[in-house]
Amino acid sequence: MHHVQSALEREVAIDIGWGRLRDLQTGEYKNSLYYDALPLVEQLAR
Repeated sequence: MHHVQSALEREVAIDIGWGRLRDLQTGEYKNSLYYDALPLVEQLAR
């Protein structure tokens, strides 16, 4: 995350894509270990 934040401070555009379609469709991503970093990524996006 440090490297991502450093790149953002240099105004580098970053696209991150990950996930499992079924999790996103059912909302199960909120309780899945696959998405532990999601809050950190959302914070960086802000």
